[in-house]
Amino acid sequence: MTNTDIVRACLESYLAQDREAAERLIADDYVFSSPQDDRIDRAAFFERCFPTAHRFRTQEILHLVPAGSDDVFVRVPADDRRALPQRRGEHRPGRQHQ
Repeated sequence: MTNTDIVRACLESYLAQDREAAERLIADDYVFSSPQDDRIDRAAFFERCFPTAHRFRTQEILHLVPAGSDDVFVRVPADDRRALPQRRGEHRPGRQHQ
């Protein structure tokens, strides 16, 4: 599985709320950042961020490209039910798989 495959599978597991699949994909030392969360660890991600998929009408990958040897850059537009539609870019560690 390539790093981009792992990131795509992580997003799919988030949207499907398949935590078991996500836990298999995301490494123990995973660090996540978003506009609301600055460098939170894996446990905080699963507690605060993972259960939020219901907030979005739609969410799809626009761009998913390797960034360096292990990382991936992903651009995702998110139609948040609570706010204006947004587009965000995320730099994800490619070695999410344990």
